[in-house]
Amino acid sequence: MIFCKIDSALLGIIKKEANGRTIIDCGAGDGLLGSITNNIISLDIFPPEKPLSKIIMADCETFKFPSKCLPVFIRPCHSGFPLATIENNIDKFETVLYVSEEKNIDSDLGYIAEDFNIERIGGWVGEDGEFCYRITINEKKAENMKTFVLVKSYLGAKGQYERIGWFELGELDERHKLHKIYHGKGFSYCYIGKDDEILETIEAENWDAVETPENKTKNTWYQNLVKDATDKSLKIGWLAPDGKMHYCRYENHITYVHEILESDVPTVEEQGWIHVYADAEAIMPNSGKRMTQEQARTAREELGLKVFDDDIQYQ
Repeated sequence: MIFCKIDSALLGIIKKEANGRTIIDCGAGDGLLGSITNNIISLDIFPPEKPLSKIIMADCETFKFPSKCLPVFIRPCHSGFPLATIENNIDKFETVLYVSEEKNIDSDLGYIAEDFNIERIGGWVGEDGEFCYRITINEKKAENMKTFVLVKSYLGAKGQYERIGWFELGELDERHKLHKIYHGKGFSYCYIGKDDEILETIEAENWDAVETPENKTKNTWYQNLVKDATDKSLKIGWLAPDGKMHYCRYENHITYVHEILESDVPTVEEQGWIHVYADAEAIMPNSGKRMTQEQARTAREELGLKVFDDDIQYQ
């Protein structure tokens, strides 16, 4: 019985990780993986009578693994043998691949998952919500580290255009069988879809360590925010105290503050920034404040908005 469908996407991840190394299918079951790729050794303590490929009857926990190999555990039974196998070869393995549902990690890997770095790789999602994880042996996991992923997703009814952005990797949603991903320092989330692709993974303590200038340039959201900031046809956005208008799209007012100004709305409003709304005929400063003369000039001459003299701070 085949418990996990191995398609071309998952096979591609495994072969990329192997990078020419011998693949060891630990607990091979019916030998499905060995039937669709070469350079592989399939092991199972109870091989079936009619396997799909050659399987060596062996106990993975005591098997003498060849050097420079890539052990792979695909939907292993929850007997603890993945933990024992890795533990008995802790000095021989550099990386191990583990394919299963997230809820099985603790029971299958025990302290290995707690002590060593384990990260989801590739964009593959199995029929039952499985993911492929890379375990880096002898690379100790730093405390309080979080996982951030650069995700490519396709938007529109037919996926007409792509969006690339950084997210904090969250928990698995049991209902949808998809991982939650948090954008903008945790204030909102969406899901990694089955057609989405993880381009990069970073282990870091917080967003500040991820949002480097180099990483931001990879983010199409950030690129579009920068591009829109000078697009006068948008007509809305944020008017700075120095009179400079920062344009943005209707849905990006808050995102612009977080991503470009690296602040939050209450803070920038307290500093004198004015939120310019769509279809407004007049502009008014935030409650209890007056706008600068530079802001009034931009509002009248560039935006074509009415400004009341009582709302201007004259020096």
